[in-house]
Amino acid sequence: MRTIGAAPPAAPVRAGPGAASRLRRALRRRRRLLAAVLLAAAAGTGVAALQPAPPPSAQVLTAARDLPAGHRLAEGDLRPVALPPEAVPDGALSPAAATGGLLASPVRRGEPVTDARLAGPSLLRGAADGELAVPVAVDGPLPAGLVRLGDRVAVLAGPGADALAGASPEGGEVLVRSARVLLVEGGEGSGSLLAPAAGAGGAVAVLALDPAQAARVAGAAGARPLQLALLPPPPALAS
Repeated sequence: MRTIGAAPPAAPVRAGPGAASRLRRALRRRRRLLAAVLLAAAAGTGVAALQPAPPPSAQVLTAARDLPAGHRLAEGDLRPVALPPEAVPDGALSPAAATGGLLASPVRRGEPVTDARLAGPSLLRGAADGELAVPVAVDGPLPAGLVRLGDRVAVLAGPGADALAGASPEGGEVLVRSARVLLVEGGEGSGSLLAPAAGAGGAVAVLALDPAQAARVAGAAGARPLQLALLPPPPALAS
């Protein structure tokens, strides 16, 4: 008996052999792509695992340019460089310790800056027992390059004001026959910060003196003009 108004059942849709083949190919391509991505990720992880860790290093302050003795260090004079820990010199300075320090000796560009290069207690390293670091105010500027760190000089005192006025026949005198130069400030063209201590156009030389020599120099300072006389190097060092 036929039911009025009821729709006939729909026939099932069957995929043809062509559609099934296309589906299988798409699945295979997706599997290959996924496998390639996984292989690439695994290879990258393996390479990263095989790369050695960077060697340890330490930041050391070096001179950014050639710096003369008597130069006061500023930030622009210094450049940090990474060095292996075993290559870091003793006494390497931090930025806070180096900035504002006064160089007791010249420093070449690229050379690490250590405490031994700064004016201070390190000036007397290697000095004889009892020696003092004594600033000597020199009458007039020192010609650039005439007196250097490590040179030996004699300290001469000129006649005092009374002698120049004719009140005393006393002339010049050798106060110190030989003293080692620790630092020179206020040479011609040096732009020294300590030069005003010697008066207008004067210079200051820091010398290693024994107590008796220091007393003689102190007694003449301010009352008599002082000069330095450069001594020849010892025969073994003379060229």
